[in-house]
Amino acid sequence: MLIAEARVFRFSRARLRRLWAGQAKKQDACRRAHSEEIRCRLREGHIGEKHGWLRVSLGPTVSEEEFQTLLEGIDYVARHGKEYEDRYELSDETGEWTWNEGMKDEG
Repeated sequence: MLIAEARVFRFSRARLRRLWAGQAKKQDACRRAHSEEIRCRLREGHIGEKHGWLRVSLGPTVSEEEFQTLLEGIDYVARHGKEYEDRYELSDETGEWTWNEGMKDEG
């Protein structure tokens, strides 16, 4: 019985690897195509399309309340950021977002 279970396990593992490898290859091909498209747009001067990162540094004196507020803010922007996009202008040359002066500030 143990031998049969080991065979089934090895077969399942091999099959899953093959399935995932195929899926991973498709995803890699899509990623490469998308990455090349982005690189092309960047070469054309569309810096605003470059992916970016946000780094948050917290000091050892940050309180639990401050930390929680920060996390809630990040979550809010991640979920609702698109709703505010029209209130800002993107500089395609620099990739910077600035407040649209014609908009009323709600904050």
